[in-house]
Amino acid sequence: MSNTKQIIAASVVAYVLWRMQSSGRRRKRYLRSQAEKKRAERDRKRAEEYKDLDFKKLPRGVEIVSMTVEQLVDAMEKGDLSSEEIVTAYCARAKEAGEVLYTNAEEGFMEAIEEAKKCDKERAAGTIRGRLHGVPISVKDQIHMKGYDSTCGLACRVFQPQTYTSVLVTLLQDAGAIPFVRSNIPQCLMLPESFNAIWGTTCNPFDPTRTPGGSSGGEGALIACAASPLGIGTDIGGSIRIPAAFCGVVGFKPTPQRITHHGIGVPRPNDYTGQNAVFAAAGPLAKTVADTELVMELWCNEGKSGSMWGVDPTVPKMVWDKDVAGSTRKLRFGILRDDGFFTPAPAYARALDVTAEGLRAAGHDVVEVDFDLSRHAPLFIAAMSAEGSMRGFSDGLDGEDLHENYSFLKRISSMPGALRWAVAKVY
Repeated sequence: MSNTKQIIAASVVAYVLWRMQSSGRRRKRYLRSQAEKKRAERDRKRAEEYKDLDFKKLPRGVEIVSMTVEQLVDAMEKGDLSSEEIVTAYCARAKEAGEVLYTNAEEGFMEAIEEAKKCDKERAAGTIRGRLHGVPISVKDQIHMKGYDSTCGLACRVFQPQTYTSVLVTLLQDAGAIPFVRSNIPQCLMLPESFNAIWGTTCNPFDPTRTPGGSSGGEGALIACAASPLGIGTDIGGSIRIPAAFCGVVGFKPTPQRITHHGIGVPRPNDYTGQNAVFAAAGPLAKTVADTELVMELWCNEGKSGSMWGVDPTVPKMVWDKDVAGSTRKLRFGILRDDGFFTPAPAYARALDVTAEGLRAAGHDVVEVDFDLSRHAPLFIAAMSAEGSMRGFSDGLDGEDLHENYSFLKRISSMPGALRWAVAKVY
């Protein structure tokens, strides 16, 4: 009799496990199909709604996308260019970049062109929205915009359009900016690459076999290949700075908590995050320092729809001080030539020399810094893998497979505590 009970109990357990595995497989298939469906929806628009957007047919296309934001604004003020011409050129160029380099998430080209026409009518009537009147901007696929998904690279977040727009986008729109494309990111936003099952893997414009970096890699690539004049990214451990370096553009990470987190997605259920020590910050990417500073000015001052601190009371009411930003006082810079882990290529070593010489020539102090990354890398890996089995990411994925590029962290985070301690002792 006892054997019969054991057989029945084992059968029940086996059945439950089989059902759980079957449910997991069905969930993975469903998420794959949703990701494919979302991508197909975008590609259908390219083939149908955007079929006439051909950058090669635009007589002033190359000229337009070569300009900085300041130059675009100046050209519109002088009547040399219209917002419609500018936005159309960037939409066509971004379409081209998206097809070749996989830089784009969702695209709102037709809506942007229609908004540009409104800007031109307002300018003709003597009305100017602000300092970015008629200028197109790209937005990382993490920052909320009403009517668009904020996927954070997760298949489970497609077909869930946001019901509101982040104040960071709204403040730029108050100044006349026109969002026209959302840029690609890595799954879960935590690696210096830009890949996911929805939008594919973004390539570096200078060498498509290489990465543009991440997690704001789509932004870096768009600006580097002249497919966006100005973009918004986010950064916690290099997510703006790495793409800026890899793609040869300007990126700025503001001081954490100086910029609101309002309307910024998190790759966790319900956008909740438990991070309370190391914070991310939204920041601009552009062709020039002046263009990035313009974004900071607009963010750190009140717009027509309000301010960051009006929406988020945790943000200090501290406006952008141009006198401080443009100060010529003597500064002290540290220069790290080799971190003991990765030896810089000759081109990078030369760039450091040129930079140091330029800073000294401008009257600043440059101090040589000695830092051995090999001693600190284990601490970084330990911190990145501290959450058991990467539970937060797993919950956020909601059944989707974690990308293989996370496999090392996944193995480390899944180790029993005692084994982690033993491995740490070895290293």
